[in-house]
Formats: sequence, structure tokens, C-alpha cells
Amino acid sequence: MKEENSQLKRGKVPVDPIIKDFLKPFPAFTKSGPKGLEHSFNKMAKLIGPMQRPVIIQFDINKGRSAGKWCLNLSPNSAEVIKKGIEKPNLEIITSDKVFMDITSGKQSLFDAYLGGELRVRGDIELARLFTRRIHNAKI
Repeated sequence: MKEENSQLKRGKVPVDPIIKDFLKPFPAFTKSGPKGLEHSFNKMAKLIGPMQRPVIIQFDINKGRSAGKWCLNLSPNSAEVIKKGIEKPNLEIITSDKVFMDITSGKQSLFDAYLGGELRVRGDIELARLFTRRIHNAKI
């Protein structure tokens, strides 16, 4: 799988536009340590910023010391972090705390985590693409 992914990145295999948004690792925006996860979500909310329509992106961190659910509540006027889950988020990303920190520190792409079975996504794929593009285009 890693060989196929490296071929995609080098342009040897035609890349589907939907997949292209998830290939490149995020620029690093996290801090390690006990407050690392909380810092990462707060930074992510600032990087993404308000959205035209209200949406909730939920992260289900299902393994590790920081297991739990975190939501980014994005509206036209604000972008805030909620440290609990909701019943029907627009987008849900499910992974472990280690993989999440690897993604937000730029060590691993969403695509690699997904292919490796370390990340699952449920919900609005267009919202996932927008979320990814906003982080890639943010000034860090």
C-alpha cells in the first residue's frame, strides 16, 4: 500500500480529485505533552475558522490516554471546540490519540492513516475535503 501511495504522490498513477485532498500531510501545528490533544483541537478550530453554514466535525479518539470525543462546532460567526460527542455530527473522524497527533504534527497523512486501517471517516466527504483544504491553506 505504501508503494501505491508513493506512486500517487509522485504522479505516476492518475489521482482522483477527491483523494488528492487527503494525500499530503498537514503542516505541523501540535504540541506534545499532556495538553497536546486539547491544544491541537483549539489550533485546528482557529485554522479552519467559521463556516458559511453551521457544521459539526466530531473526532472520536478511541484509544490512548486521551480517549474521548471532541467536536469542532463551526458556524458563520465562530469556531469552537466542545469536549464531548454529539449524536449526529456532519462528519466524524475515528482514530487513536497517537495517530491523531501524528496527523496534526505532519508525520502522517490522512490517506496513509486511512489505508493503514488507523482512521475511519463517516459523513460528508465534501466537508472532509473542505476541512483538509482549509488546514493546508492556513497560515501556521
